[in-house]
Amino acid sequence: MKGRIDGVRKGRTPGEAEPGPGSPHEWLLTGSRAEGVCLLSYRPGRGGLAPPSEREIIYAALDLGFALEDIVEPEDIRELLAAAAETETALAEHPITRSAHSDIRLDMDPGRLRVELRLRKAVGGGKPLVLSDIAAVIRGSGLRGLDGPRIKAEIMKFRKGESVSASILLKEGTAPRRGPDREMEYRVPPLDETELSFIRKRLELQSKQKTALGSLKVFPPEAVSRMSLVKKNQLAACLGPAKNGAPGRDVHGAPIPGSPGNDPDLVVHENLRWEGENIFSLIDGVMDIGIRDDGRTHLRVREHRDAAVRITVAEDKIKAFVSTRLPAGTGAPVNPERIRRAAEEAGVVKGLLEKDIIEVSERTQAGEIVTGHVIAEGRLPMRDDSRLSLTVSGDPAAAPVPVRAEDRIGVLVRGAEGGWNVLGEPLMAEGAALSEGENIRRETDNQGNTVLVAEKGGHLVMEKGVLTVNHQMEYVGDVSRVTGSIRFPGKVKIDGSVLSKAVVDGGEGVEISQVVQAALVNSGADVAIGRGIKGEGRAVVRSRGSLTLTYAEEANLLITGNINTGRALMNCRVKCNGRLILSEGGKLIGGTMKLKDGLICGEVGNQRGVQTSVSFGQDYLVGNQIDQTEKEITRIQEFIEKTDKVMMELKGRGDSRRLADVRQKKVDALKMFEKKNLRLFLLREKFEQHFPSEIRITGTAWPGTVFESHGRILSIDAPARSIRVIFDPRRGRLERKSL
Repeated sequence: MKGRIDGVRKGRTPGEAEPGPGSPHEWLLTGSRAEGVCLLSYRPGRGGLAPPSEREIIYAALDLGFALEDIVEPEDIRELLAAAAETETALAEHPITRSAHSDIRLDMDPGRLRVELRLRKAVGGGKPLVLSDIAAVIRGSGLRGLDGPRIKAEIMKFRKGESVSASILLKEGTAPRRGPDREMEYRVPPLDETELSFIRKRLELQSKQKTALGSLKVFPPEAVSRMSLVKKNQLAACLGPAKNGAPGRDVHGAPIPGSPGNDPDLVVHENLRWEGENIFSLIDGVMDIGIRDDGRTHLRVREHRDAAVRITVAEDKIKAFVSTRLPAGTGAPVNPERIRRAAEEAGVVKGLLEKDIIEVSERTQAGEIVTGHVIAEGRLPMRDDSRLSLTVSGDPAAAPVPVRAEDRIGVLVRGAEGGWNVLGEPLMAEGAALSEGENIRRETDNQGNTVLVAEKGGHLVMEKGVLTVNHQMEYVGDVSRVTGSIRFPGKVKIDGSVLSKAVVDGGEGVEISQVVQAALVNSGADVAIGRGIKGEGRAVVRSRGSLTLTYAEEANLLITGNINTGRALMNCRVKCNGRLILSEGGKLIGGTMKLKDGLICGEVGNQRGVQTSVSFGQDYLVGNQIDQTEKEITRIQEFIEKTDKVMMELKGRGDSRRLADVRQKKVDALKMFEKKNLRLFLLREKFEQHFPSEIRITGTAWPGTVFESHGRILSIDAPARSIRVIFDPRRGRLERKSL
């Protein structure tokens, strides 16, 4: 059984200098003991690398089944390798066994275009090479038309020479020819030169953005010579028919058919799919086609959709609104002319607001989606021979319009012309003028215009010719998930309870007569809860003002002002940038308190030693920002670690395009990481600021109570009555004193 062992020598022997760049030594052993010969082929390397040792060669021969006595002396192998390396001459199947028979064989290439006679002389006591045997092999090949004199001369030269082996060409055939190269056939019509030029300019701008297609580096806009609009799953291009070249003949004279021409040297980039010889688009967009300097044709499909413009007219026809959808890819953006044309198509002929039309165009071109922006406005008749141009979004005559305090409601325009809508239709007979009612005032802006302004937040309504802001929303009954949540820009007054999982949001205050369960109450001003909170650990009350209530159990309270409690706070989590005040005899039991201005109460903790933590003297809203920033930094660190792993994988796959994209994202993340760390540093410095504050306990502070400020701790180990706790910023410690 024939064996084979390959070897590549890339190492160095002990004591050698570190190798420089160079090609390695390569060697190959073939043969078997049954055949009686072991053959060494060896190609010397370059660059000072050490050649294989004779020991390596001998061990490899033993692995092929040869015995040690079969192999020539190690010195002979060493000299053979050294001579080849010195002369940089390759060895081809050189016997390294002490005895080897001669060998005669024919070697024909797979294409039957070339036949060589391979000869090897005998070694030692092996069977010698006989001319009649060589002639018999040649005759048995069946080859005709051989150059006998030349072949004989080369055989005799080999026999007389010192070479151990030789390859002699017997005959060559005629290679078949390759047909003409195939061409791409495009199945979508090209855009005209004008449109192509506009799109190419937009593509050039996009290529400078970080989110640009990766292929723009190898297939830039200037290399695009043709563009075509394509649809998703549309056949975009296909290979033209293949044509065979002229046939050839093998060494026996048999014909060999010609081969078809090469496929186009094509580079397919984003959003295209091969199916057999067809190319389909994966998305709606534009297909770019171009040939680079190296002759390779590049294809890709990019997103391309013009921006959409939609005009809607209010039911009362007083206003017209525009909404836009951003263009995709290199689609045409919104411009003022497109907005005017869309408005005209919608029937809007009067009251167009040119400044707003230009603003919408600029916002859209800056990458913003615009929804419901007023671009035309009619005029409502008002008293004093003036007309009202509304600036709020909505129709107060049809439905209440939410407004906040100090929101501008509209502008009064003087003139004799009667009212009209955006469709050019006249409004109201003379004398049917509007007037302003409660919570609306007139004032003059910087341009000298008389404007109507909401004095309080609430719902703007128009009833019987009077504009009014209803500041307070009154609700009778319990608020629950069944009744629906309440959100109101003014003050919310509820005669009932707020049940679990309900939401109440009042822009200028919330008043609840009964109980709050595991619900969310949010207010831009004060919150008053008649009875208290039974939070079950899930109630949340947020207020930008103060909080007044009777008691609270297992609630989360985030209050900007003071908290005034009647009886008790039990197991609550409180962040308050004011003071927590419990009435005479009021109890604070369990939970975590963070109180900027401190605490006044009767008792803290209880006789069972429940853990009660009270921090004071610092801005705990800044503490919230620190917590949020730390979470953001952690997320950025995790993202950076993830990108490192992705970059290692992409580098291993040689995906340079995606590697560059991921590397840029990592650079952006590192910059953000630096900014967040700087912000965290500044916030921590701000959090260290001390605010005048104190803890006043008129009754008993029980063991289990812990007071904290600026990282300093004061624990109550034994019942203490009538005490005062403060933080001394000069000494940097908490001090306990008697009241």
